[in-house]
Parts: sequence; C-alpha cells; structure tokens
Amino acid sequence: MFNEHQILNCAANLYFRDWSTRDVIVAQVGDVASGRPKAAMEVVTAVLGETTDWGSRYDVVPKASLKPGQEALIHVRTNHPRPSGWPSFLSFRDGGKVYGNDTGAGFTRRWCIEQGFVSGTGYYKQPA
Repeated sequence: MFNEHQILNCAANLYFRDWSTRDVIVAQVGDVASGRPKAAMEVVTAVLGETTDWGSRYDVVPKASLKPGQEALIHVRTNHPRPSGWPSFLSFRDGGKVYGNDTGAGFTRRWCIEQGFVSGTGYYKQPA
C-alpha cells in the first residue's frame, strides 16, 4: 500500500534501491496507474450567467469561449489520486479534531488559526 501511495503521488520520479527490481516496480506502476489523475490541477472557468435580487449565477464554460472583458470566475481544482487502500502501519489519530466555521474555507488546525495563517471568524472544534 505504501508503494501505491508513492506511485500515485509522485511528481515525476520514482526512486528505488535495487536496479534488478525495476521490472517489479514497472508492474506495480502499471497496476495502479488508473488511480493516478491525468493532471494534478484543472482550471475551471465560469462566466456571469444571471443576476437577480438574490445574487449572481455563474455558468461553467470552456476557457476558449471566454471573451475579453467578460466577467468570469477562475477556479483551480486539485485532482487527487484514488488509492485502493491505506498502509496498515499508518493509523489515524483516535479522537482527532479539526477546526471549521461552516464556510467554504474548509477545515484547518488550531495552530494555523492561532498563528494567523487562516483568516475568518467563528472557527470551532469538530471531530475529524
């Protein structure tokens, strides 16, 4: 499982100790390659579709269809690999906690809030 995570998350190179095991490594890469995203990031573009008293709606469109001066949102989405499991010797911390404020900011650690790395208010402790 650990090797699978290494293969799925490597940027460009895989390092291994013994050159005579290269065929085993190549076979492992072939076995898990389908779980590796084709690109690490994907750019999503959206243009202003409709504005009402309730707010604005943006429609996702291909980047090529953007026009100069058109109001748009650009979002970079991370494509995560899909491993088949988790290495058995790595365990989750029992009773772990995260901090969130019920917004799109997501979860963070208490230390990041205390150090000022996270902006916003209303963060509270939640079970991980």
